[in-house]
Amino acid sequence: KVSDEHFTGLLDKIEAQTDRVSRIVKNLLTFARNPSDLAFHRVDLRDNLQEIISLIDYKLKAMSIDLETEMAPVTPIWAQGERLQQVFINIILNALDAMPNGGRLRLELGETPTEAFVAISDTGTGIKEQHLPRIFDPFYTTKGVGKGTGLGLSISYGIVERHRGQLKAANHPDGGAVLTLTLPLAG
Repeated sequence: KVSDEHFTGLLDKIEAQTDRVSRIVKNLLTFARNPSDLAFHRVDLRDNLQEIISLIDYKLKAMSIDLETEMAPVTPIWAQGERLQQVFINIILNALDAMPNGGRLRLELGETPTEAFVAISDTGTGIKEQHLPRIFDPFYTTKGVGKGTGLGLSISYGIVERHRGQLKAANHPDGGAVLTLTLPLAG
């Protein structure tokens, strides 16, 4: 009902900050929550990733980011599907943040005889060498004040460890970063 543009602008700022605080609280709760809250079950990583792609498709278009996928069918894994989606979303959102002027996001899914892997790469700014050893540390962020809590990758790393997997980060020689997640195949 507010028609004054000044008040509309203020309300938009209030809404944006409320969303930011909500995300921070959610990350803190996730960081502190017992990992046994969700049951492990058979998860198809391809379906899991395609669901995320459908959720972020609008954002990719709005940011002029081309999506490239190479997703081979893989053996299902034993996992907490919702937690893995959280990992993928955290990594993808970081990749998008690194490409404010557009670029290319690449998702690759495959398997070896013992594990499944997901590689998420971007054509963004990459990760400075001095930051690489610390990016999975809790509360470590290279983003400006109010733009990151430093919990996303730390939480993701913990989730992957609870799945007996590994999460590694590196820079592409051509520019941009790649985060690779490996998880044991279901036995």
